[in-house]
This record gives sequence, structure tokens and C-alpha cells, in this order.
Amino acid sequence: MTHDEAVLLLPDLSHDRLDAGVAAQARAHLTACAECRVTAETYERLLGAAGSEASTPEAAHPSSAEIVRFALRSDDLQTEDLARLASHLRSCPGCAVDVRLTREAESAGRAGLMGNLLGIAAALLDVRRPALAAAVATGLAVAVMGYPAFLGLYRLPRAAGDAERARQAETRAQSDAQARMRQLTDAYDLKLDDLRRAVAPAGPIDLNFLVGAMRDAGPTSRLTIKVDRPLIHLAIAPDGRSISRSEEPYRFEILGEDRTIRAWELPGRRIRDYLDSPQGAVIFTVPASELSPGVYRLRLVSPRKPGSPLFESRFATVP
Repeated sequence: MTHDEAVLLLPDLSHDRLDAGVAAQARAHLTACAECRVTAETYERLLGAAGSEASTPEAAHPSSAEIVRFALRSDDLQTEDLARLASHLRSCPGCAVDVRLTREAESAGRAGLMGNLLGIAAALLDVRRPALAAAVATGLAVAVMGYPAFLGLYRLPRAAGDAERARQAETRAQSDAQARMRQLTDAYDLKLDDLRRAVAPAGPIDLNFLVGAMRDAGPTSRLTIKVDRPLIHLAIAPDGRSISRSEEPYRFEILGEDRTIRAWELPGRRIRDYLDSPQGAVIFTVPASELSPGVYRLRLVSPRKPGSPLFESRFATVP
């Protein structure tokens, strides 16, 4: 049996958990390896110290388990326990030394410093609380083989908490990403509509200017549009005084007899910019295939008063 193999088996050897043949090989290695003998002896002393905890009453002092949890900053200590232990440590140099030694053992275990751990374990076996030496077995076992008890009682709960926090962060990130995707999709649709309106087809275009009734005004004549091209261009010039120069959206709608054919939303600021520009109107481009022969209404409504159009004009399409 090699040295590396024997080192991994020492904890199980101390607990009599090895098969007889493997145990015999491990003990044969101990006779020739001084380092493994020291480690095995330390394990035996630690086990003996752990067994003496129940027979050493120390009602005035925290238990070894509390000392270890406090030293390792365990998450399962309640606020009142933390306050009680901190108060006791300020007045008890012996317990304060126990905390310091336990923390040193845990740090040495993380760094794999076998020599430091053996010295700390030996010191703890001689102090007032011999059973506390059992706690140092955690650091010693980590240095030897990543002791499962240490991993299960100390590292794994923290890892589980980290995993849960990571899962919650991922859920929030997914929700934020979905919301952002919806915003981008809406922005893309608006840009696409802007491009459709801004890009004119080759050759001259027919611009159909709708003169509508303003709010509280009477009816106006109906414009007839001949559908002989793929696109129909509609221009309207509502009263800019009724539109606020803000990001508040206003809705343009083309309505058929029983349904909405097309709808756009533009912020008031954009509408005012169009009205103040050289074109002096808001221009919409609609595929002729969507406006089959019939009568339609184009209207502008405010989000604050959707039932009272700011602008409305009727038009008809003919083949």
C-alpha cells in the first residue's frame, strides 16, 4: 500500500470501518511511516476527546458545538445566541482561546497545512475543554481527504444557500431579459412603421390629404380614393394645440364598418414635430390590399379621452 493510499484510509481505520485485509495493509504501512503514525495517533486522541464531552459538565460555558459554530460563523446561530456567546467571550479568556484555535484549525484545513493542524490539535487536547479538539478534526480531515462530515455540516449548507441565491438571481435576470425583449420588440415595430412611412416607392406618389372635423365641429365631405397602386398614402393635419408636446402616446386608427383595419401610436412630441416640419402633416402609408372598396374612418384619439376623437375624417376607396 502506498503512502497516498494509506493517508486516505486513516479516518476509516480509526473508526474500524475497513475490511480486515485492507486494515492489515494500512497498519503494516504505519509501522514503516512515521508521518502516518503521527496522523493516526492524532485521530485516536481526537476520538477519545470527543467521547469525553458528555462527561465534562461546563454549565457556565458554551458547549463545544456552540464554540465551533461561533468560530466558523455558522448561519444557524440565532441573534440571541450570537449576543450571548459574544458577551461570554468578552469575559472568558479560555473560551476566547478556544474560538481562536478553532478558527486557526479551519484556516489551516482550507490551506492543507498538516503541520499546523497537528500542533493545534495537540494544544487543544491539553486545554480546559478537551472535547473541543474534536472540532479541529474538521480542519485536519480536510487537509487529509476532504472529510465528508465537514463538507456536509459546514460547506454544503453554505453551497446550498449560494445555489439558491444564484437560482433566484437567474430567475430575476430571465424576467428582466423577457421584459427587455418585449420593449425591444415594441420599439422594433415602431421603427418598422416609421420606415414604411418614410421610405417612398420609386416614381411619383399620390398623397391623399384628409380634412377632418375637429373636436366638437360638424361633419365634412368624404374623400374618395381610387385604389390603383400597391400603397395608399394618407396625410392628416390635426390641430396641434390639442396635442401636448410630451412622450404621452396618441393613437391613430383606421376603422372599417366592424373592425379596426390599422392602428398606430405616436408620442405627442413626434406628432408636433411632424406638424411643425415642412411637410406640415402626419403621413401614413397603408397597403392597398388592406383597404378593399368601402367606407372608412381615420381618427386620432387621446389616451385621456379615448371616446372623444381629436380628429376624424371619413374616406372611401373604389377600384
